[in-house]
Amino acid sequence: MIGSVFSRIAGYGRTITVTDEQGNAVTCRGFLQCADTMAEGGIGNFQAPGVWETARYLLLAAPEAVAPGHTAETVSCGSVTYEVLGLQPVWCGETLTHWEGVLRKKEAGT
Repeated sequence: MIGSVFSRIAGYGRTITVTDEQGNAVTCRGFLQCADTMAEGGIGNFQAPGVWETARYLLLAAPEAVAPGHTAETVSCGSVTYEVLGLQPVWCGETLTHWEGVLRKKEAGT
């Protein structure tokens, strides 16, 4: 039952692609939300991901987003690519339920 926690809400998320350090890509479901909403009076809550150039974004991703032993480097959603600033697995006992991380919109050409 615990393993299916994320699958219960995944249908509400967006399609994302997580690319690791070796260039392997996994397409799954995830959620992106601007994490810098307080600095702008909360307006980030109403903006689509990728709108703010300097914002950091909170990511919730499916358990299969990152293969064991690999490190996520970028996350793509739509036409926007984000660099991973930090990504941690979330466990319930011995079951990986999902990944949580912080992203930054990648500059063009980097």
